[in-house]
Amino acid sequence: MALNATFSSSNSLVLRTGLTHTFTIPITSNVTTSDAIYIIYPENFQGVMPLTCSSSGYTCFVFATRRWVVLIPTSVKVIGNITITITSMNNPYYAQPFSQYFKVTIARSSAVGEVYYITQNAFTPVSYSFVNTSNPTSVTVTPTQTPTMYLRNYANTVVFTINNLFSDSRIRALYIKAPSDVTSWDSTYCNASITATANFNYPLRFTCSVDPNATSFLRLTLDTDMSTFSSSWG
Repeated sequence: MALNATFSSSNSLVLRTGLTHTFTIPITSNVTTSDAIYIIYPENFQGVMPLTCSSSGYTCFVFATRRWVVLIPTSVKVIGNITITITSMNNPYYAQPFSQYFKVTIARSSAVGEVYYITQNAFTPVSYSFVNTSNPTSVTVTPTQTPTMYLRNYANTVVFTINNLFSDSRIRALYIKAPSDVTSWDSTYCNASITATANFNYPLRFTCSVDPNATSFLRLTLDTDMSTFSSSWG
């Protein structure tokens, strides 16, 4: 086992597609056209592996459900650092896996093979700004009563409209953090629905609650009656 192999992606953000993944591997013996290189991607790539791949100097195969990439050299790779550049690849859908590693196996037909474990450094979560008008994500906040008037023992209520947030089928929860001058949420009056689903008999609704471990966060989770995810829900 060797630990000085490396991995890099042409983009550091999660859920980016059509990218180049580059592996550098310090092989200790030649790799011939009768040998194979197996790369097992970590579990945060589950469900986002492409169906095909391409790599100069190799015939490239993807086994998407197993997260495998198999490379057959088209010419002999000699001892030393070899660089494998794989195109048409996708980044994971969350930043870092529990297992931590890519596993690269050099399988030789007539010699001892090699195994390399490459630490997968954390990818960068996608971050959106609600105040940057050049970003398609936006938020509007509409008070439901006159902002300068407050009724005794009556909670202040507002309507948040957040665009382009629920954009991926693997999202399981959304969190809204209260601004600093709001000390708590009351989820009794919370109604969170997906406006893009108004073509149903009623808009699909989230289950709305206050996070028990962080009470400044309002937590929206998928309700049991939600239908199959649609990209129009963003």
